[in-house]
Amino acid sequence: GLGDVYKRQEGASQSATNLSVFYRLISQAQVYGKAHQYELGLEFLLQASFEISTVEEQDIFEEVLAKFVETYRRSLIQTGQLAKLDQIYESLAMQMPNLSSYQLLLGKLRMRMGNPDAALLPLSQITNHPTLGAEARQLIEDIENRAESALDAQAGETQRVALKLLADQYVVTLSLIHISEPTRPRLIS
Repeated sequence: GLGDVYKRQEGASQSATNLSVFYRLISQAQVYGKAHQYELGLEFLLQASFEISTVEEQDIFEEVLAKFVETYRRSLIQTGQLAKLDQIYESLAMQMPNLSSYQLLLGKLRMRMGNPDAALLPLSQITNHPTLGAEARQLIEDIENRAESALDAQAGETQRVALKLLADQYVVTLSLIHISEPTRPRLIS
């Protein structure tokens, strides 16, 4: 909470001006978060990330950011705004690539939203991460296996149709069964 932030500020060894900017930005972000003005709060947190000058401040920032994003995530899920959550995770993953957990969250969200192809990029960026890499590699493997299964299922429904060359054009001769079953997709090759 704010009390912990101010206690940490008092014990820090940096100049009061530098610290006060960082801690004021963090505090302002938390105020906006409590008022459910998450976008404004997130902007203040991102500004605070530029004021980090110690490992302690980095730890404080990551802790506050994680709590803030989790609260914002819950709000967006409750209101069915998964596309907005995707934007938030993508923004965090791009602006703070050192915080790999947001790339993993982005990949998982995109899979949940039914867009596994879009999940591949953020997941592939953390495959060598010491703690998140194994999970990212497993998710990528799952995506690839699903894609192969879908192709196999689609191949089972494929029907070959003969092409005839007439002058300089190909002609396809379809029977009535091809025309009368529009609900069953067929690939013509």
